[in-house]
This record gives sequence, structure tokens and C-alpha cells, in this order.
Amino acid sequence: MGSLKTKSNDTINDAYLWGLLEHSASLISRVRELELVHSGITMEQMSILYALLNCGGSATIDELAAIIVRQHNTVSTIVNRMAKSDLVKKVKRPQHKKYMVHITEKARAIADTTPRDSIETIFSNLSLKEKEELATCAEKLISKGHDVLGYDFNLPFLSKSMIVKDDMISIDKLKNIKHGPNIIELKPWRSRHDTITAPMITALGAKDIPESNLGIGFAYVTKPEMLIEETHQHPFDQWIFFIGGNGNNFLDFDADIEMFLDGETRKVNYPCYFFVPKGMNHCPLVIKRVGKPLIFIDARITKEASA
Repeated sequence: MGSLKTKSNDTINDAYLWGLLEHSASLISRVRELELVHSGITMEQMSILYALLNCGGSATIDELAAIIVRQHNTVSTIVNRMAKSDLVKKVKRPQHKKYMVHITEKARAIADTTPRDSIETIFSNLSLKEKEELATCAEKLISKGHDVLGYDFNLPFLSKSMIVKDDMISIDKLKNIKHGPNIIELKPWRSRHDTITAPMITALGAKDIPESNLGIGFAYVTKPEMLIEETHQHPFDQWIFFIGGNGNNFLDFDADIEMFLDGETRKVNYPCYFFVPKGMNHCPLVIKRVGKPLIFIDARITKEASA
């Protein structure tokens, strides 16, 4: 890269900035790569998983290639390897030549539980204001880069909510606090959905109390959202509740919800719960309209579900 001058006519040299960005990205990527080795997943595979999650759980190869800025053939090769490891599923759409790539439950679990200590440690050196300024500058550079390359794909992950929720940890870092043998203090964590900005809480079952088999999470929802994209099943029973967000009246409900359950899309606009027996195919689950805030509850019983 050669010698770079930091200043030129009292203005920071562009080549120096490029060098800083490249060097920073290389260092952070290398540290992250070493961390991912313990999870048995590569940087490229994790990039595709995050891209799929930020696209609602599914995307085409072309969309993935645009998001992670790699050649179509390269992304296709990585996806094929991931499919063999049950990290994604490729589904050909009717009357379309292109495949849709869907993230699997196994991959979701990996994305949720893989540590992010390396990223958090490095970025802890920045204040919230500095993170916001960095994000703004990075978005401008990415936008200009897309113009130069002729991309018109709108990157779904460019959202300030990634940093305004900086004071909340992700689910993989969640540790509730035990007060005695049978009392657990619930701690907040951030949703992977940008539209869910309120702190979430979850009882972690056996992770909280070894004898406890209940895993149950609560989310406060104010905007429409595709909660779960992929059709899947569990080896345990599950209960999914939707109730009104009015603390004085949980029956005060104004929202439209659709859930695919056992071969049929069910539509509800009233407070309810879905019972999903083990082995039953379910989802997509989408909140189509939100007239008033609501509470989403996901409950599962058995050690496998709560662990």
C-alpha cells in the first residue's frame, strides 16, 4: 500500500482514509474469524446467515451476493456447502428459474448463540455518539460505492436501530440473575427485529434453574413484522400468544396476524394463542397490521426447548 500521508492541504488524504478502513476491516475480520472457529462456522457462512436474517429469513442468490458484495458464483458455492450442513435450504419458486435460500432452525440457533465478544470488545472503544457518526459515514460510503458499481439493491441492515439499542445485549449474552433457589430476576435483551425496540425478557428454563423446563419469552410489538419466515417443526410442544399491550386490558386488541399451521394459513384479529404440537409444521408467522401495540409470547416446555 506504500506510505500514506495523513494530511494534504489541511484535509485528510483520501488514500489514508481508505488505508485506515481496509486495515480496520482486516483486523476486525481476523479477530472475528478466530472467534468463529470455536463455533465451527466460517466468516463467509456467518455473513450469509446474517444477510438472511436481515432479509426476514430468505433471499435469492443475487440478493445475497449484493448484500455481502461477492460474485454470484462464489455465493452459490458457499450456499451449496451450507445446504449440505443443514444451515440453509434451497427452494425453487414456482414459475421462476431462481432459487430462494431459506435459513434453517439449526442456523438460527447458531446465529443466536455464537459469541460476539470480539466485535463488542473492539467497538467498546467508541462512544454511542461516535458509533452513530461512524454508521452515518459508512452508509454514505456504501451508497456511493453502490452507485459506482451500478447496484440498486437496498441493503436491509443499514438501520440506526442497530446502535440505538446499544445498551441491550443480544439473546446469546443473556444471563438472568438468580436470587435464591427458586427466584430469577429477568434481565433485558434486544430483539433481532429492528421494529421491536422495547427490551425483551425471557425465562431460560434449565439455564436459569436446572430443575425448570419452561422457556418463555415476551416481546412488545408496535409495528408489522415477519417474525418467522421458514416453515419448520419442533420435537416439543409450543404455545404462541398474542394479547393486547394495554396493561389495563389485555383484551384491547387491534392487529392482524397470519400463521401457517399444519398446512393452512390461519388469520386472527383477536387476542389468542396458537398451540403447536411437537412435529407439526408451522410458520411463516407474520404480523400484518398493528393498530394498537400488542404483546407476543413464545412458550415451550421440556429441557430441550428451554436449554
